[in-house]
Amino acid sequence: MTDLRARLGDDAIILSTRTLEDGQISVTGAVTDDVFDLADVLSPTDEPRSLEWLKALAEFHEWPIKGREKIESLLKNMVPAGPEMVLTTLVQALFRFDAAQFRTNRPIILSGPPGSGKTVTLAKLAAAEVLAGHAVDIITLDVKRAGSLEQVSTLLEPLDLSPIPVARSADLPKIIAACKSDVVLVDTASTNPFNPADLGELSSLTARIGGDLVLVLAAGQAYADSADIARSYSAIGADAMIATKLDVARRFGGVLAAAEAGLAFTQAGIGPTIGDGLCALSAAGMARLLLRRYYSAIGEECAE
Repeated sequence: MTDLRARLGDDAIILSTRTLEDGQISVTGAVTDDVFDLADVLSPTDEPRSLEWLKALAEFHEWPIKGREKIESLLKNMVPAGPEMVLTTLVQALFRFDAAQFRTNRPIILSGPPGSGKTVTLAKLAAAEVLAGHAVDIITLDVKRAGSLEQVSTLLEPLDLSPIPVARSADLPKIIAACKSDVVLVDTASTNPFNPADLGELSSLTARIGGDLVLVLAAGQAYADSADIARSYSAIGADAMIATKLDVARRFGGVLAAAEAGLAFTQAGIGPTIGDGLCALSAAGMARLLLRRYYSAIGEECAE
């Protein structure tokens, strides 16, 4: 043992001994500084690993996470897990995701504040339906704004689609009834979400044609503003939203605020390309997006 410790240090222990053919004794030893309590390692802890990163991530995205009791209960029951798993579980518990929102026989009415990317989103939705082999009709009420009809016509031209311009919303039910396509998309004029007259007109339009009202909301806006916008649309029947400009936004507190207001995540608009500019949003995808933007901002790589 003295010889073993002289060779390996004071922490050396004897693992085994055996007698060799020539009568000498072979001793196998090891040091104990890397020995750990396996039972302690395998036993789950009462709390997940430090969640200071989650607080920092929420602050970065300007996202005042709501439902504290639900969150604390959720995280307390999780075994130690990596950030992506923790955030995915949290996002799944807090928000609704409904990528099947557009598999409906009802007209889909797209509306949103000015600059939300509504017309481009309309073209992206139309492209996705055409590529899926569906017949599509496009109806646009945005005919008064200068260049609006020309813009949507240009976007739809590669799809061999032409928009049907409608000047009076009262004519819509008859026009929609005449459509024989699989999908009917209705493009509305931009709406001021804080103008009761605009909201009232949009509400009447939705009820008149029996469509699904979908909010088109650009990412990167302030949390409080987005929450107010979402609540305005939710009050007149909107149940879902399409988040746009995710590729150019750094913070996503705004779109999370809209989801907290009750709107389901459906599709996401990414980039200017019409043919493949939409993708379905999921809890795991949103969690990865939140993490990558946060890690990029603090100069670290997002661990897989």
